[in-house]
Amino acid sequence: MGHASRDRASQAKAHGGDDGKRRPVIRVRDLEQRFGDHLVFEGLDLDVFPREVMGIVGGSGSGKSILLTSIIGLHTPTGGRVEVFGQDMTGTPLRERHGIQRRWGVLFQSDALFSNLTVMENIVRVMKEHHDLPHRLASEVAALKVDMVGLEPEAAWKYPSELSGGMRKKAGLARALALDPELLVLDEPTAGLDPIAAANFRQLLLQLRRTLSLTVFLVTHDLDLLHEVCDRVAILAEQRFLEVGPVDEVSRADHPFIQRFFKSEPEPGKGGRAEKE
Repeated sequence: MGHASRDRASQAKAHGGDDGKRRPVIRVRDLEQRFGDHLVFEGLDLDVFPREVMGIVGGSGSGKSILLTSIIGLHTPTGGRVEVFGQDMTGTPLRERHGIQRRWGVLFQSDALFSNLTVMENIVRVMKEHHDLPHRLASEVAALKVDMVGLEPEAAWKYPSELSGGMRKKAGLARALALDPELLVLDEPTAGLDPIAAANFRQLLLQLRRTLSLTVFLVTHDLDLLHEVCDRVAILAEQRFLEVGPVDEVSRADHPFIQRFFKSEPEPGKGGRAEKE
């Protein structure tokens, strides 16, 4: 039995039954990505269970971003299958995904806030795209999201360019939480933050996870984030998952890439301990 099969079996046992009794929020099977003759990855299998925090790490060009965008339906891989909440993301037309998109929130590395809108307007826009809400009610809910991520009330009326890096990350997170999602998808959430801001963001994620019972899928190079927040980690390298499992177990795996990653030193400006690329 391979690493992925063993991991699925152990996770099913840990969650009180087999995969049929506890359906994964995210289910990836035999995922493949090629660009012409160039193989990015193949044979990726992964389950992410309810209320679990799964971290994805890998070297530059390993396909982490392709995996993330495949999960949320922004990219169609060349082979395999991705299911989110039981819906096939690789075979469902974009026009039919509107309902399921309400069930997740995404924070991209760049925070992806509209620069010409205030924080409040960014959050309200998401809600109005999916719900027919009166503007006043949408604004009240948006204010709650701003408070939830630890921003001061006055930050809601600022534009992204007026915010610090840490505040922009929190604003992006508030927007990701606008629809009360069950699944939170994060792309390098602490990248570019100073150590204090990164530590604050990690604590915020822990708090939100406990309060909202979120399932979290995140891509990161931040070792502190992996150790403090993630239940499991998947190592994407050499065109496959080298290991999938609890962070402490995976960090001891006897593979050069894994040992280099987990023994790396802090790097200024990375927001935590990070692999040197």
